Amino acid sequence: MGKIKMLVTDLDGTFFYNGMPTEANREAVAKARAQGVKVFACTGRSWAMCSYTMRHIGMDDWAVTGNGASVTQVSTGKTYAPCYVQAKYVEPIVRFIAERGIYKLNTYCGDMMYTTPELLPWWLENADKQNQKLPEEQWTRFAVCCDLDEMIEKSKNVCELIRLETGYERTPMPEEIQKYIDTLDEFQVTTSFDGHWDINHKDANKVRGMKYLAEKFGFALDEVMAIGDDINDIQMIQAAGIGVAMGNAQEEVKKAAPYITDRCENNGFAKALEKWVLD
Repeated sequence: MGKIKMLVTDLDGTFFYNGMPTEANREAVAKARAQGVKVFACTGRSWAMCSYTMRHIGMDDWAVTGNGASVTQVSTGKTYAPCYVQAKYVEPIVRFIAERGIYKLNTYCGDMMYTTPELLPWWLENADKQNQKLPEEQWTRFAVCCDLDEMIEKSKNVCELIRLETGYERTPMPEEIQKYIDTLDEFQVTTSFDGHWDINHKDANKVRGMKYLAEKFGFALDEVMAIGDDINDIQMIQAAGIGVAMGNAQEEVKKAAPYITDRCENNGFAKALEKWVLD
């Protein structure tokens, strides 16, 4: 096992506990960076959901967002290596889901997310009120379009993923939607959040973002550690030199991971760095 020179980490349920990093996790990142290790977030969140957060958690100046659909430079917000849902598919997928009349959805489009009043996901319902209590740079950036046509028009050329809401609990991807997506042969469907499913371009995944950053900074994959807790983390955990599942990870993730650390609430992230990264 070689020396770890780069770490990629999921955020929610891994580095974040209840939406923010613990002090132990912050300290572990600071120690790793002090000994020369590059530390990058690799998240299912869009840049619109984490732009402020990423500037204040002490990691390096790049992040993989949208399940690997983009790599974003934190200091500038500029996007690199985009792997968007092809424009020709955005409209048919959004309309197919919307026409069912029973699901909520939104699109991830870099520094903005789009939805409509009828499709507004529950987790965005109170975001506007929250935003009013915060400085603008801390906002979750989203727009409620007048109708489906406007949403599609604004999303079609910059769509990182289409997020489908199926409820508050972890439930299977609706069969009729999965069957439809399968007919297109251009997509992968994954999840990082109970009651939600993400539809990405088939080549957009976290391991893609991890490889992009490893190549950019001159590291081999066996010099990289990856850590996460949900289905969208499996590929990067398996591809890294050291792949670690959180103790609170989904069972499928634990089975796929070579190593397992403690739970998020017990600072499992920090413990993993102490064991495999820090001198």
